[in-house]
This record gives sequence, C-alpha cells and structure tokens, in this order.
Amino acid sequence: MTKQEIVERGLATRELTFSPLLKKGAIGCSASHKAIWDKAAEGSTGYFVLEDDCYTHPKVANFINNHLSILMNNDICFFGINTNSILLSTSPKGLVSLSLFDPKHPSQEWIKNALSKTTIEEVVLHRLFKAFGYCAYFISPRGARRLSQKIFPLSTKTTQIPLITENMPACGLDRAANGLYSELQASVCQPFLAYTPNIDSSTQEQ
Repeated sequence: MTKQEIVERGLATRELTFSPLLKKGAIGCSASHKAIWDKAAEGSTGYFVLEDDCYTHPKVANFINNHLSILMNNDICFFGINTNSILLSTSPKGLVSLSLFDPKHPSQEWIKNALSKTTIEEVVLHRLFKAFGYCAYFISPRGARRLSQKIFPLSTKTTQIPLITENMPACGLDRAANGLYSELQASVCQPFLAYTPNIDSSTQEQ
C-alpha cells in the first residue's frame, strides 16, 4: 500500500505515514487483523484468531466451547501473549500482578512441555490491562467493533507501559491497544493456552 492508501483506509494517520516510526510490516499485520475484526463486527459469531507462529493447547477448542458465553460477553480474550515483555492483569479475586517472563523466546520444545502440563480445567480469565502480542485470541462481534473503532488509525500518540516506558508511540496494533484495554472488557487466560517464540516477526520490516 502507498502512504495515501494507508491513510484512506483508516489504518494510520498522515503524520505517522511520514514518520520513521511507520513500519510496513506492522501496517500489514494491523491491516490483516482489522479486516478480520470488520468481518466479525458484521455478524453474530465470535472469532478465534491465530497468527502463523503460534502453538496452542491440544484442547483449546474444548476450552472455547466450554466458555463460549463468557468469551462472547468479553470484548477480547487473549490465549497467550508475547513473553518478551510485561503483563499487567487482575485476577478474579482482585489481585493485581505485573509479570515478567523467562524464557522470553520459548522454544518449540519448551512450549510443548508447558502446554502438556496445563489442563484446561485450571485456566481462569484475568482482566487484562497491559500486554503485547496477538498470537492467539478470541474476539466477540462487540469487541471487534470497539477495537476497530478505537485503535485505528494508528498514530504517534503515546501510552505508558509499566517497567518499560512512559511514552510508547501507538504506531503498531498492540502498542495502540495498550492504551485502550482499561476501557474494554479485555481478558487473558492464566495459565496461557497458547505461546509464540516471537522470533520471526516481520512487523519491524521497513
């Protein structure tokens, strides 16, 4: 897409398109998710969205079927996040946690081992406030409308990320979303039902 097309499609502000912060990979990734959201927003069915480097629990479909009404009453629920950054969330009992992870880039072997030790019965949904990555998530039609309307166009506005920065530019999908999760019904599975090594990302390509 040309810069003009990016602006006309509502993906980014004109200011961002002329900024060095703009990465074509990030715009392409964001456009793909937005296209799914816009389609979901038109219907009555929730969507389970996976990126191509994601590994999921073998019974993830069972978890979705068992919790479908809860997931549909959320805007978005993450089954996993990028473990090379932070997670700020609140448990159902109201306990706030700010987490860092190790390994930051889990191997396929590590992921399979972790998922093999996780049962879907132990998974609970925590309210999400800050996290990165869209490797695996369930989005409801209501959530799809809200996220598409609130996140786009991507811009040079900034948001605060605990332990990382007070001013992170909202120039990518998850960067922009971090400024909005507190306004949404956003949740995250604990423990995770999906992982990504997050080592082959093309979102930073020019």
